[in-house]
Amino acid sequence: MLSVSPRARSYRQELAFILVALMALWTSAPATAAETERSVADSYTAVNEYITDEGFLLNDALLDTRIAEKTAIEFAVGYYIGGGHVVTSNSRSAITPSQELALDAYKDQLSRIPVERGSYVGRTGARAFWPTVYLNSCQASVLNNLLNAGAGVAGVAGLLTGWTGIGAVGASAIASALVITGGIYGLCNSWGRGIKVYVTPAAVPVCWAQ
Repeated sequence: MLSVSPRARSYRQELAFILVALMALWTSAPATAAETERSVADSYTAVNEYITDEGFLLNDALLDTRIAEKTAIEFAVGYYIGGGHVVTSNSRSAITPSQELALDAYKDQLSRIPVERGSYVGRTGARAFWPTVYLNSCQASVLNNLLNAGAGVAGVAGLLTGWTGIGAVGASAIASALVITGGIYGLCNSWGRGIKVYVTPAAVPVCWAQ
């Protein structure tokens, strides 16, 4: 009968522990990613509930536990820059002084980004299938500058929603893909006639000139 030395037994136990730990990590990673993706989708579904005929109800959105404060504030600023109206107080609630400071700081940051003025070419609009936005040439330039300046998903999603009315869920899908890609410069070889940007089911952004 073979005998196993204490050192060999210890080594085998350690190896078994490492293998079990690696298997646990391997099996849990997809679930964690899926949960994160679901959480983000839920967050922007909630944001969508506060886009009304009055505008984006930031004060109410900030009270919703499904929405991170940073997400609500950055979405609001993007929405405002895109021409939307942002409500910060009503008979139900009002944003706090610290939230107002954060709102003003992010608004100031995005306001420094160059904006192309004058005539433009192309149309503006949206389509739900697949999440698709149409931007004119000036809007495409602003979007490119915004992405180059490091704007996050929430700010870009707010901007696209304000411009096109696509809604927070579709806008966040496009914004996420564009932020990961790093901008539209390498994606759209030309935006002089405006662009059409959409996201495939595999979350790959596609850009065409109008």
